[in-house]
Order: sequence, then C-alpha cells, then structure tokens
Amino acid sequence: MHCSRVKLPNGMRAIVCSSKRLQTHKCQCGVIAGFQCDWKLGAGKTCDRWLCAEHAQKVAPDKHLCPGHQVAFRQWQAQRAAGR
Repeated sequence: MHCSRVKLPNGMRAIVCSSKRLQTHKCQCGVIAGFQCDWKLGAGKTCDRWLCAEHAQKVAPDKHLCPGHQVAFRQWQAQRAAGR
C-alpha cells in the first residue's frame, strides 16, 4: 500500500492511501493542482504548469494562467488597449 501526504486547498493536510501510487500533480505551493496554465507557447504547445485554485487565474471559460503568464497577459492587454 502506498500512502501520500497531501495539502488540501483549505490549508489542512490529509494522508491518502491506495494500493496503487496515485498520480497527483501539485502546484508550486504544494497544494494539489486542479488546473494547468493555458498560455500559448507556439507550435500548438501551452505552458502546462500545474496550478492550485489560488494560483490559477481564470481568463476565459476553461482557460487559466500561472502567475508568470498572468503578468504577460496583463502586458498584452495594456498593449492592445493602447492600440499597438
């Protein structure tokens, strides 16, 4: 049996045990991730960084950005508003 310690979105911790190793992804803060960054990198690729609800910014339906790409998105919006 494999047991893992996980940090829940509400800050509490839990121990999850299974006969198989669970494939869980974690955000950079250690919380279980439920989103991936959808920032386009070109050639049909996206950032795909795993994000928790706190660190994922929803910018469109089913589209989320990591903190680094949130900054790039705001810069892109500012340039677009300025007509560049």
